[in-house]
Amino acid sequence: MGGRKRHGHRGTAFPNGDMDMSARWVRNLVILLYLVIGGFIAWDHGYLGLSWLRAVASAVLAIFLWWLVLLGVNLHIHG
Repeated sequence: MGGRKRHGHRGTAFPNGDMDMSARWVRNLVILLYLVIGGFIAWDHGYLGLSWLRAVASAVLAIFLWWLVLLGVNLHIHG
């Protein structure tokens, strides 16, 4: 009471303001399911295709392995 100081935010599971581990896990699972279902629906309705996925995968490889691109390695994914 008197001189005691409260830490953290109101309405959180822990005094330091961190979310409960199970709540964080559930939130991440919901986000993952949302993205997977959205990806399937987009694929099913023709918004995503194999050529588009190859282009994105090639771009991601080039971004993460840029030094190989500078050395002349071809990171294009061909079908």
